[in-house]
This record gives sequence, structure tokens and C-alpha cells, in this order.
Amino acid sequence: MKKILLLLSILLMSNMVYTQDVIPLLEEGTVWHVYHKSIEGGGYVYPLEIVETVDINGILYKRFEGYCDAFFREDNGLIYQADVDGNEQLMYNFNLDVGDTFTFSDISALFCEISAYSGEEFEVTEVTTQFIAGLDRKVMILEGVQGKETWIEGIGAVSSLDTHAWFIAFYNRLICHTKDGITTFFNGFDECEATAGLDDFFKSTVVLAPNPVFSISTLQFSSEGAADTVHILDVFGRVISEINVQGDRVLIDAKAYSAGVYFYQVYSEKQLLKTEKFIVK
Repeated sequence: MKKILLLLSILLMSNMVYTQDVIPLLEEGTVWHVYHKSIEGGGYVYPLEIVETVDINGILYKRFEGYCDAFFREDNGLIYQADVDGNEQLMYNFNLDVGDTFTFSDISALFCEISAYSGEEFEVTEVTTQFIAGLDRKVMILEGVQGKETWIEGIGAVSSLDTHAWFIAFYNRLICHTKDGITTFFNGFDECEATAGLDDFFKSTVVLAPNPVFSISTLQFSSEGAADTVHILDVFGRVISEINVQGDRVLIDAKAYSAGVYFYQVYSEKQLLKTEKFIVK
């Protein structure tokens, strides 16, 4: 009897040692800062942050600030993205091991763009455990014809949070990941904001409203003469419109753009003062 109890105890302890829940990725309060490099030179930083939990067809999803109608949920290492109707696509699978494959979905719901790796199959070539951001995390290397991705458990891809959009392997880089007061830097960056040191008051007073743009929205500045030029960029970082500022505001007309995601950049005497994303419906 004692031998049986001892065997059960060993089995129980073994199960406790080897069974470990996957570190969650989608937790409110977490912020990702991503650097998007423009193909025309230069670039800009945008933050990604969960702002609310929503119920779609009885399933709870996380919604990110300011993006298209895209929602996310996770189930023990599987991270899904869905549209407003609850149609899901697999975004990450942290249960994979060396030799396993992962096929990227055709569409990026987060950015409403065609996937960079549309339908491509990647193979897991390396799996390690590394101490990152205060925890031992699973690190996976995936390789495909178009490039290589590094996934970190509880953080996501080091190219960006959403590995599906914008030709990520070439243009996007994760700058930093912040959770519970711990900020971890990636890709050689040492600060989360590439625009650190600019006038934060000015940046806070430059507001585009309403956003999304359904008809005509107003990009308002703090005062007349505060800005002299506004660039409108598409999701690939290409300048598609340059506006000379006359006064303390600029009007953004939805009729001038196709529906989608854009960025505006505000300049004064060739100095970039603010970059912000907006959506045209």
C-alpha cells in the first residue's frame, strides 16, 4: 500500500513539474511599441494596447485601440483573431515544437490588410527557453520561403504583435514590451518612443476628430503657425498626400481616400512633431 501511495505521489509531483500553463499574451495593461520603417526612408512608432473586452456570439475577445474591426482571444497557447461576426483565424500557436509547421492566414484582421505571408507554411526550426521580461519563456524560430520569424511566449513576434500584416519581416520591428511595470527592449532599441524629447504638450493638443473619418474630420493644432506641413501616409509608409497648413487646422476629407488605415505626420520647419494613425471608413 505504501509503495502504491509513493508511486502516486511521484506521478503527481511529476505532473506538477512538467505541466505548465502557457504564459498569456493578451492581458489588459500590456503595451507593445512597434517601429514601422518607411520604404521611402525614416519611420514612425505606434503603440498597441488592449482597451476593452467584448462579447461576440457568447465568446469574449480583446479589442486593440484604434484599429479596424478586429478582436483577439487566446486558449492555452492558441491566439485567434476575429472580425465583428466572430469569423476566426489562427494568429499564433505556442504549442508547436521543432519540425512542426504553421500556415499563416490570408488576411490580417488587425490591420485590414492582405497577409505578408498569405497562406505560406513556416516550419519551427528551433525551440528554447529563455529568461525574458522576468519569466522563463518559450522562444520559437519559424522559417519559411519569405523569411524568418521569432515568437516569444507571452510577448508575440519580435517583428510586431501581428505577424500577418505589412510585410512584417522587412519593415516592422518590436521596440519594447511593457507589462506590470517591466519594460523589455528588442531589436537594439533603448527607448519606447522614437520621438522622445519632443514637446509632449504640443503632441497632446494635436487631435484628429472624429476618428475614424466618415465624412470630413478636423486635424486641430494648438495654435496658428504651430505646424506648417502635414503628410498623409498609407500602411506601407508611402507619402500619398502633402498638405501645406494655413492656420490652426487641416480638414481630412474621406472622399479623397479609399477605406482603410492611414497615418498623418505633422511637421514644423521640417521637424517631425507627431505621427498618429487614423481610419477612413
